[in-house]
Amino acid sequence: MEPTIESMAMYRCQRTKESVYRNRKDFFKFVPRVLNHEETVKAINSMLPFDNVVNAQLRIVDGTSQIKSIGISVMRMELEPATFSLGITVEIFGSRYNKAASATEFVIGCQPIEKIQDYVKGEEFARQTLKTFDQLVEDCFYPKEIKKQVWW
Repeated sequence: MEPTIESMAMYRCQRTKESVYRNRKDFFKFVPRVLNHEETVKAINSMLPFDNVVNAQLRIVDGTSQIKSIGISVMRMELEPATFSLGITVEIFGSRYNKAASATEFVIGCQPIEKIQDYVKGEEFARQTLKTFDQLVEDCFYPKEIKKQVWW
């Protein structure tokens, strides 16, 4: 039996999700280390609100999936008091069975950097991150169709 495009997309999607799970320990060590690094904190505190983001990516070397990197983005929300939002990012190579993606999904917002540094060490961050990565991968392989509206 010859594989169909749908079966190959399902297979590649599952392999990509498995890659995220294989690399989750490294990711959950990487995030607190980056957010507590002196240079990162300096860059985060020097941003203006909504001006830019500080990004950090963990490159994935894995020939069995489409994952290029997983990482974080931090955006400053307010100058005083200094509040920030934390997003998780995923970069996925495109192929015949999926579209390329470079997506960021914010998981916590409008918090002081110290609160975000504590948050990334907890179970809620781990749970939310894995759920979000699953959805971002799923959207890459099975993009939501934009339905055409009929105007009468």
